[in-house]
Formats: sequence, structure tokens, C-alpha cells
Amino acid sequence: MKIIPASASIRTRLTVWYVAVLASVLAVYMVAVFAFQAIQLRQQLFHDEVQEVEAVEGLLFFDANGKLQLRDDYYSHPQSRLLVNRLLEVHDAHGNVIFRSSNLDGHELGRPTYPHEGREWFERRTVKLSDGTQILMVSHIHWLNGMPLLIRLGYSLQPMDERMLHFAFLLLLAAPLALLTASIAGSGIARQALAPLESMAERAEQIT
Repeated sequence: MKIIPASASIRTRLTVWYVAVLASVLAVYMVAVFAFQAIQLRQQLFHDEVQEVEAVEGLLFFDANGKLQLRDDYYSHPQSRLLVNRLLEVHDAHGNVIFRSSNLDGHELGRPTYPHEGREWFERRTVKLSDGTQILMVSHIHWLNGMPLLIRLGYSLQPMDERMLHFAFLLLLAAPLALLTASIAGSGIARQALAPLESMAERAEQIT
């Protein structure tokens, strides 16, 4: 009789189906986790930038020659862990750049100005420097000595992109192990599900 090979074939098909379904669910889960992590990192980066802008507002001052300056004592604060990577640009009411951090290396932090930029709370956008570096930028209007100043502060997205690339590599590295475990488990489940059929096949063969 050919009942036993048929049950084995069904068990194989069930195992393949189980692994395929689990692989699809795992792929959706990995994409969802990756997207959630990326969104969380961007939110954290935006939160850090808002705190940096608020700190910068208290550090800006005009010197005796009327030139805008930034006090350097904030560098000693323990919460300034990302300050080294900070990109800062300040515009006057006419859109002229009156302060630019040295690490911008002459690059403009976005186009000259955007309509109503920074007038409503802290405005964020993704911009590119002239060398192609992607920047997450926060804009805010700050009044200093009766003068409205547009503060632009940005962080390069390259460290975050590298971190997410490493995270994606770890996810892909774990996927084969998960599928292998799932295939073993699926084979066991299929064996248990088809146990009554195989028992019937053995009895039929004995009767024959």
C-alpha cells in the first residue's frame, strides 16, 4: 500500500507551508521593528536638537563690536554629548548669516530661508549640505536684544544611518537561525498532526 509515503508527503508539505508562513510573518515583523527603531531614533534626535537650541539661545550674545558670539562654556556640560557634531547657523531678520559653526566648513545649512521658518515652535526638516550629507535640522526664532534671530541647528544623519545598517545586519543574521528553528518545530508539529493518519495506515497494512 502507498498510504505511508502519502502521509510522509503530506507531512513535508505541511512543514514547508508552516516555514513559508512563518518566514512571511518574520519578514513583516523585521520590517516593522526596523521602521519603529528608525522612527524612535529620529524622534530622540529631534528631542536632543530642541534641547540644544534652547541651550544655544542662552549662550548667544553680541560682543562690543556688535558681532554675534556663542559662549564656549557649554562644552563643559555633561549633557553636551552630541555637541561636537552640532551644526549651527544663525540668520538675522533679513536672512543674512551672522553666525556659523566652524564644523560646517563653509556649507550652508539648507537654503537661505524658508517662508515663516521657525515661527511656530520648533520646526524640523531634512536638508542636504552641498557635499550631499543629510542633516536633520531644527529651526526656531529667538529674540535677542530686541532682534529676531533665526537659529538653525542640525545633526548629521550619517551616524544614525550607520547604526540602523548595523541593526538591519543583526536582524538578517538572526533570520536563518529563526527559520531553522521554525522548520524543526514545524516538522514536529506536522508529525504530531499526522500521527493518527500514520496509525491508520499501519493498521490498514496489517489488515491487508
